[in-house]
Amino acid sequence: MKIPPYSEETLGVVKENLEIGRNSIIRGKGTPPKIIVEGFIVCRGRVLFECDVEARGIEGEEGTIEVRGSLTVENSISIEDGSLYVHGNLKAIYIDIDNSLRVKGTTKAEEIKVGGNIETVGEIIADKIIVGGTFEAKSNVKAEEIKVGGKLEIKGKVSATDINVGRSAELSNGNINGSIKVGGSLETEGFLKFEEIKVGGSARVKTGKGRIIKVGGTLEIDEDIKFEKIKVGGTLKIGGKAEGRSIIVGGTLNAKRSIKLEEDFSVGGTAKVEDVLDASNIKVGGTLKAREVKGKKVSIGGKVETVEGIRAEQFEIGRRGEVIGPIHAKVVIINRRTTVEDVYAKEIRIKRGSSARNLYGKRIYIDDECKIYGEIKYTEELVIGEDVTLAKSPEKVDSLENI
Repeated sequence: MKIPPYSEETLGVVKENLEIGRNSIIRGKGTPPKIIVEGFIVCRGRVLFECDVEARGIEGEEGTIEVRGSLTVENSISIEDGSLYVHGNLKAIYIDIDNSLRVKGTTKAEEIKVGGNIETVGEIIADKIIVGGTFEAKSNVKAEEIKVGGKLEIKGKVSATDINVGRSAELSNGNINGSIKVGGSLETEGFLKFEEIKVGGSARVKTGKGRIIKVGGTLEIDEDIKFEKIKVGGTLKIGGKAEGRSIIVGGTLNAKRSIKLEEDFSVGGTAKVEDVLDASNIKVGGTLKAREVKGKKVSIGGKVETVEGIRAEQFEIGRRGEVIGPIHAKVVIINRRTTVEDVYAKEIRIKRGSSARNLYGKRIYIDDECKIYGEIKYTEELVIGEDVTLAKSPEKVDSLENI
């Protein structure tokens, strides 16, 4: 059945294929009005359906197909150099549109492929969604795979296995069973559960739980986060508690609350933790400031400042460094021309040109040209180099409380 261009027709059931010329308007019969095509609908340009539409399949070219109702297709929808606009619900197995897709109701399909943009108001459910430009969803999205060349924005809950976005992504909340990969920037507004997040530029995560977060630039986490590994090339900011396995930051870190890690805490520049930093291996290239530091091995390149002190099995401060606050460890290594306050350890090694206030240890080794402004108490061995300045004479004691 053929409808000429610029026609207006009212149809009910069409037993065969239906070909419609450009700039035509099709109305349906019944209440609510509907057209049922037992074959395929072919649209040769712009076509407006002022009714619900059911068909085996739809093909279109060089124009927008607009359905002012719901569209149900048994097989596939294919539109070349054109767009699809559905006011009601959309259902098909396969959807392939060169330009754009807009749906106000619920969208259900196995695979959706759009060269331009997708805009959905209702829920969208599909196995695979591939978009060349922008994908904007105002409600929930359920999919195995979401791939967007430009921008992804999901206002509702997202449930997916893998998300891959070229430019930027904005997500509300949901569950990502696999990975989120974004070339530019990522923002989340609610609790997100994930396996892996990879962002080339910057990311802001509200709160969540997952395995791995890798960000090339800046990562901001507003509230609590649980994870296995966070790796950031630039700056990491955490507003809540952080619990995981390891954190590696190339630049700076700023945490408003506590950080608790099973393994590594490594920051290339400066780190500030307003509560307790607790990790197995702590390494900071520049300055570390925290209320308290706990770890097995702690190594600071520049300056460390604490209120309640450092507690470690081994602590080392780099050359020309400074330690403000007490040090409690099994082994303490103070490199050249470094300033520290009180040290409590089984073994203390102070290298050339350094200064300390009080030293309390089993074995204490003080290199040349050092200065001790307070007292020295030891239980086993004390070795002092040349030109060492002592405020008081060292005292050998039977035991020390904090060692």
